Amino acid sequence: MISISAWTWSATLLQSSTAAYTFGIYHNMWYGAGGSIQVPMSRMVTAKVNMNPSSTHTFLEIVKARFGVVAHIVFTTCAFFLPRVEMVTDACFSGRCCYCECLTGMNILAAYFLLPIGIVVYVVFGGLRATFMCD
Repeated sequence: MISISAWTWSATLLQSSTAAYTFGIYHNMWYGAGGSIQVPMSRMVTAKVNMNPSSTHTFLEIVKARFGVVAHIVFTTCAFFLPRVEMVTDACFSGRCCYCECLTGMNILAAYFLLPIGIVVYVVFGGLRATFMCD
């Protein structure tokens, strides 16, 4: 279950809380019902991937085994140039700053400067283990 908690973005949880506040408590029930589909689906996909090209470890190796070298090069190029990590980090960070603004009335520009300081202090003093434990 740790991988599911790490995979679920904080921005989706913040949006769920906002929608529950706006539309009522039943929104959380439907959010949980939709999110519970991910666990069995990921298990089925993992089992199918392990059956077909069992020597693969990444999605790029799966593409190479299934579609050939040309598709592998295209997917590798896209994976190299697609700024996934930056986009996800920015989305989560912007969601946290907006949440602080809505919750406390803090200026959003101040939140953009103060939140990273809190995160850095937590990681430095808590270490990587504390980060995984909170995850």
